[in-house]
Amino acid sequence: MSRKPNPFERESSDPTPDEIRERSAEVRKGWSKRVAARRQAWMEPTWTPPLVMTVELIREINARQD
Repeated sequence: MSRKPNPFERESSDPTPDEIRERSAEVRKGWSKRVAARRQAWMEPTWTPPLVMTVELIREINARQD
């Protein structure tokens, strides 16, 4: 009688979440402060000017001249 495969069983080659965290920490230890700052998940939002559709702007200008 064969055993029914369990879709939630861990494959031996797949790392656990703890193993991933440990290995990630090891990699991050080798980063300089500059690289660590660049690789942060959160980036400070920066202001960018609003986008203007040139065609719409020209239409509006032409409509005002009529």
